[in-house]
Amino acid sequence: VQDSKLPAENKATKTTPTCPASMEDNPHAISMQKLVTIQFQEGRDQSTKGGPWTCPSCLKTLSNSSSPVMAQQCGHVLCLSCVKKFLIPASKEVSAQEVPLMCYVCETPIV
Repeated sequence: VQDSKLPAENKATKTTPTCPASMEDNPHAISMQKLVTIQFQEGRDQSTKGGPWTCPSCLKTLSNSSSPVMAQQCGHVLCLSCVKKFLIPASKEVSAQEVPLMCYVCETPIV
């Protein structure tokens, strides 16, 4: 029932769920099937409940300055310096077919 004194809603009906972080002029759809659970490693700081999140490789605390990177296939998070050391091939001659990229934590192939 529409009250004649109230303006009609002019919002378009959404047919698919959209990401709340996307811009209104450029929305992108989200799907529960495509969501990845982020796998953080917690530090062993006894003074805080749960401890800080750390890089599983170097054990340094993850922060904005460490530029955390998530592997989309498995959700494990490492700092950018460890990603550069362990996940990105050192030489440009090495192709993905020769040395497949694997997650440092669980060895899931990273495409």
